[in-house]
Amino acid sequence: MANRGISSFQKKVNQIKEIPGTKLSLQNMQLIVSTGVPTLDYFLGGGLTVGTILLIEEDKYGRYAKLLMKHFLAEGVTNNHSILLASGDESPKKILEDLPSLITQKKDSNASESVYENEMKIAWRYQNLPQFGKSSTGHQFCNQYNINTKMNHEVISKCSPTTIDISSENESPPEDNSQFLTASCFKIANRLQTMIKDGLFSTSQSCSQRNILRIAIHSLGSPYWKEEYSKERWETDILRFLYLLKSMMRSAFSVAVISVPVNLLQNHVLLERMRLICDTVIRLEGFDSAEGEIHPAFKDYKGLLHVVKVHHLNLLKPHKLDTDDLAFCFRKRSLIFEKFHLPPLLEEAASRSQDTNINKLQLGCSKNIKGRNIEF
Repeated sequence: MANRGISSFQKKVNQIKEIPGTKLSLQNMQLIVSTGVPTLDYFLGGGLTVGTILLIEEDKYGRYAKLLMKHFLAEGVTNNHSILLASGDESPKKILEDLPSLITQKKDSNASESVYENEMKIAWRYQNLPQFGKSSTGHQFCNQYNINTKMNHEVISKCSPTTIDISSENESPPEDNSQFLTASCFKIANRLQTMIKDGLFSTSQSCSQRNILRIAIHSLGSPYWKEEYSKERWETDILRFLYLLKSMMRSAFSVAVISVPVNLLQNHVLLERMRLICDTVIRLEGFDSAEGEIHPAFKDYKGLLHVVKVHHLNLLKPHKLDTDDLAFCFRKRSLIFEKFHLPPLLEEAASRSQDTNINKLQLGCSKNIKGRNIEF
């Protein structure tokens, strides 16, 4: 008689080589990448889903939106992702030169050994599971960066980033596409199509080792992009370009981040349609552009974060935040997004407690002895 052992159900998982800097989302089981800021990933549901577009509505001066885009590019350089950067207001090479440096965490071998010895025996099955903030292969999913120092140029050059300077390059679209896209949008679309095909980023192409293409478009819609076209033609071409970009993202291992100067866009209908096309939309509001004095409650923050829209691919409903009061600041040389909390009023609370104690003494004593309160 054959021995019958206790069998357990084991899920069969295909052995697929994981892409560095990516992980599967627990919400929709899709591949996600980091924005370069761990706290922002948390508020966006874990990160940016591959194949989607993040729209950043810039602050008044655009400095914080550009800093966030630099973190997105720095995360791509750290994980050796392919990069396509387009800009018209500032030179793309100058933006790459100012990327923040990586903050490396020192590993303490003695501390790790002591933690291993103190582990509970009942949790032995959880030892090989991926840790928070890391992918299943052990790679760090999202890193922290120092905004006070710059990344080494040799490290940036290893990933061979592709740059498109709208203000300097002159490339006119062919005659059959002249009525569809302007020259600046055609440059980006043509270059992006070539990179997806030659770099094997398309989902229809077979590849032994996949990689991620990070696309960053800085200050789309600024006066440097309009060129000689009319305002109506340029606004129409922005929507056409976004529709074309979205279709290209859906069929490629790529993710795009686009910043838009909201203060320069006078057409609110155009902004609403851009929000509908893009998958995730956030708006930055810097306190440096506020008129008048800033409230003392905001003294520890640099501005507010407004999550306008979060993608809901493969979800019945989008990721919902428990609060809309979000702010960002610089702490420990890093960019931090967190929930806004009012500071405690210690002096006022202490004075109120003293007043209540005095009132209790006065109410508890019906008579005074020589003008003094009776103390018990």
